[in-house]
Order: sequence, then structure tokens, then C-alpha cells
Amino acid sequence: MKISRILFLANAAIAGSMLLNSCGGVPQDMPPISGLQAYFKASNTGAADEFGFAVALSSDGNTLVVGAPDEASAGIETDNSAPSAGAVYVYTRSGATWTQQAYIKASNAEAGDQFGTSVALSSNGNTLAVGAIGEASALTGVTAGIVNETTAGNAAPGAGAVYVFTRDVVSSTWSQQAYVKASNTGAADNFGSSVALSGDGSTLAVGAIGEDGSAAEAGAVYVFTRDLGGVWSQQAPIVSASNAGALDLFGFSVALSGDGNTLAVGAIGEASAIGVTPTDNTAPSAGAVYVFTRSGTTWPQQAYVKASTIGAGDQFGTTRRPLPGRSTYIPAAERPGRSSPMSKPRTRGRLISSVLRFP
Repeated sequence: MKISRILFLANAAIAGSMLLNSCGGVPQDMPPISGLQAYFKASNTGAADEFGFAVALSSDGNTLVVGAPDEASAGIETDNSAPSAGAVYVYTRSGATWTQQAYIKASNAEAGDQFGTSVALSSNGNTLAVGAIGEASALTGVTAGIVNETTAGNAAPGAGAVYVFTRDVVSSTWSQQAYVKASNTGAADNFGSSVALSGDGSTLAVGAIGEDGSAAEAGAVYVFTRDLGGVWSQQAPIVSASNAGALDLFGFSVALSGDGNTLAVGAIGEASAIGVTPTDNTAPSAGAVYVFTRSGTTWPQQAYVKASTIGAGDQFGTTRRPLPGRSTYIPAAERPGRSSPMSKPRTRGRLISSVLRFP
């Protein structure tokens, strides 16, 4: 297990060059870092796995999940036959000691699925949601338990999926509870771009930035609930912005309140330059955030939020730390060297390091 632990007193430095890397446990000299408790690496570290692309913590801080959407295993850690299939790693803390508890894969893992693009944990750390934006099944709705690749198929490249896992409180083992798809699955929708769970883990919000029901890549959010029997179902009609427009990428980020009754959604491509005039589109990619509240089984919009200083390209509503030069989402069909989503077996949008925008 390639996880190295160094304990610190306040403002203490790393002592004795004791952090180990993931390549056979070779000691590495590290500069002083104040307050560092642990340095995490995947148990099957590989080049370009993007371990750490998404992370989530339980409310007590004792369970950590880490997404690696470009991990290449088809199911066995040492196998690298499925590039960008993706994986998620679960770590737990006892006292001040961290250990890897689980290595999690989708039940229908396949190259290009990018399982681990987004992750969310319930407050107690026992429910985990994982987004896989490249998953290509054309199935719709929720399937309980696992779904294999034969059943899922690959008729909708880049449609995306979300997987829900639960941890047994006695054995601490993780099992797949549900395979979640949009009610209107479509190729290149990137369902699972973002995920959020309520505190009790029984309300799930999922962003799909490529969904084009309102306009091309306007985006949408789907809300699912779990009943007392552990059965998941889509609760409400698709949640969309009141001023949905093409390339708004609504659903790039999502957040739920602890009780699951308030939902915030980021739309980094939204183009209004005037906060009180949502239909103005003179500031491309300025971005906006929308707040919704649950009323029964519906989600009316409560607020439309803009930055106090609005500027084109600001991407207000972004939650991921930008890459050097800032990062933006480029629809898969519009990236240099990529063809239409329908013309390739595996095509999906990616975050890349540049400020580009396509009309």
C-alpha cells in the first residue's frame, strides 16, 4: 500500500526524508511543509492517471475518496488494458494514520469512461457517488446494483453515467448500489460532469453539461432520491436555467445543502454582462450560478447569481482549481483534432489548459 504518513507538530518540518513515493517506496527528500499529515499516492500509480482530479471528504474528515479518471485498469489494479477507464480510491484515518480501504471500479469499466471525473460523499462517508463522463451506454434511468458492459452497451458515446456505492458499517466493504443514467440519455451529454450528495446521502444531484434539451450544450441537472429500502429514482423533471442558452454548460458544478433541499448550480459558459438582465449575452463565458429550492418533488429557481465584477471569460461558477493559464471546458466535438461525437466510438469533453471559446 503506497501511502506515506508523516505527523507534524505546529509549523514542524518534514524530518528525515521519510516521505515515500509510489515507485517501490524509494525515499524522497521533501521541502518543509507546515501541517502536512499525509501524502497520498494510488496503490497502482501510473503515468497520466490524474490521481486527485476529484476529491471528497466525510464530515468528520476520516474518510477520503480520490478520483483518477485516466487510470487504465479494466478491473485489476495491475492491468493497463483500458486507457482512461478511471478509478476511485478510498482512504480512512484512525487516529493520525491513514490507510487505503478500497480500490473502486465501475461494474462496466471500459476504456474512455473516465470514471472518477467527479466524486461526492455523504456526511458519514458511507455513501459515495462517482461520475464517469465518457461512459457510452444509451440506457436510461436507474438500475439497481451492478450493470455489466454487455447489458450497458456503447450506443451513446460520451453520454456519461453515475455510480452509487455504499459501505457496510460492519465489514467496511464497498458495493455498487445503483447505476444511474439520465432520463433522456444522449451522446456527448457528459452526465456526471459534477455530483453532489445531501448529508444523509439520500439526495443526489448530477450535472450534464452537454445536455442540449434547451439549446446546444446548454446543460442540465438531474436530481435523484433514495428511499428507505435503498432504491434510487429520479425525483423531479430536469432542472435547467431560467435563461438557458447554447454553450452555457449549466451543471459544470453542483452543490447540495446538508438537508438536500437547496441546490446550487454553476454555468461557466453563461454570457450575461448584466446581472439583472439574464438575457443579455455580451460577455461570453462570464458564468453564472443558479440556486434552486425543493418544493415537494419540484425544484423552482430561487436566485440567479452573478459576480459583482462581471467579465467575459471569468467562468463564474467554476469549482475546480484552474490549470496554468486558466482552464476551460471545450466541447468534445469542437476540440482540435476531434470529430463529431457521433462519429467516434469514444469522444468526450475535457478540461484543457487554455482560454478558448467556440461560437
